[in-house]
Amino acid sequence: MSVQEDQLKTGIILQGIGGYYEVLDAAGRVHTCNARGKLRQEVGKPLTGDHVSFLPAKDQQNGRIEHIRPRKNQLVRPPAANIDQMIVVITAGVPAADLLLLDRLLIQAEQWEMEAVLCINKCDMDEDGRVEEGIRREYAATGYPVLSVSAKNAEGIDNITARLKGKVTCFAGQSGVGKSSLINLLLPGEEMETGGLSKKLARGRHTTRRTQLLRAGPDTFIMDTPGFSLFETNIGDPELLQEYYPEYRSYQGQCRFNGCLHDREPDCAVRQAVAEGELAKGRHERYRTLLSEAREQWRRQYD
Repeated sequence: MSVQEDQLKTGIILQGIGGYYEVLDAAGRVHTCNARGKLRQEVGKPLTGDHVSFLPAKDQQNGRIEHIRPRKNQLVRPPAANIDQMIVVITAGVPAADLLLLDRLLIQAEQWEMEAVLCINKCDMDEDGRVEEGIRREYAATGYPVLSVSAKNAEGIDNITARLKGKVTCFAGQSGVGKSSLINLLLPGEEMETGGLSKKLARGRHTTRRTQLLRAGPDTFIMDTPGFSLFETNIGDPELLQEYYPEYRSYQGQCRFNGCLHDREPDCAVRQAVAEGELAKGRHERYRTLLSEAREQWRRQYD
């Protein structure tokens, strides 16, 4: 049976469990939907974050997702789509900032074409400010915004809130940095208007580690999900790695050799900038570590 376009509503998928999807419409109502039978064959499985057209429920039946709009980006792990921004959380206290993991996450944000923001939490533990200042110096040339906050004292939270507006944002970082504490501060007493969560969805709550969008305001969402910090960086061709370092872009064409990887090549403009203190030495050393890793992955793939 064909569906008239004027019968459809538009919305965004908040979460999906076992073939059922919660879709938030423009009026702020949440609908429990199935997907149209041939939809998976045409575009694949619906994902959290998808913008969809759907037929609202009639009587006691569920609604039905009819179309999925083209995706801005698509993540495999966790399965999600259309994320605008990644806020990478590190600390000025305990645990000590894992800058190699931070660089991996920033590379991932570049690959997925997300905006990236660095968030230094637990600044209350950094009494003289040296740790915070050291991190800021390390990433000054990247151009990424750096926010200093304390979830414990609720300081600097407004600066994060201002970055969230009108975007879908994921939080990433090593265990123990305070991602959940920050999200709880950003979403005080948030309750989505569901009119009672679908029993079909609720059955999966205790057994499924789901990916979910949480509303933080009009057209503003935080993605609550496991898995953003647990992956191996998949760079592919080692020559691509430098493209994910924004501070290296202004030196393009200034090295002696075309295709310079900024590793051990002579007359490398990036290495010269590191030697002169224009670029952070530690960040470049970690770049070389990841470049070596990418070369090994590439070699194993094609040997």
